[in-house]
Amino acid sequence: LTFVLVCTIFQVLMAKEWEGGQPKNGIGIVLLMAAVAVVAGLGASGNPARAFGPAVAAQEWAGHWALWAGPVCGGGAAALMNEYVFAAPMGGRKPFSR
Repeated sequence: LTFVLVCTIFQVLMAKEWEGGQPKNGIGIVLLMAAVAVVAGLGASGNPARAFGPAVAAQEWAGHWALWAGPVCGGGAAALMNEYVFAAPMGGRKPFSR
């Protein structure tokens, strides 16, 4: 979930022009699709902090590390993929340099 969202944000911010609509529309569509497919379909949480409160109340920590490691690894993988896969065809231009 985090991987797809971060990839989308990087690509939206790197796009030079948009054919109608605003850049935020692309991010919103991905968030909607993720909420419908992943959160509603699998019962996953898009926010690890939201799972922290129930874990504290129930004192149940089995597998809780995955709720924190998953988004960190997904965001890091998306950043690396953006830097070395998507930004490479740009002639070495850094994604957010002007």
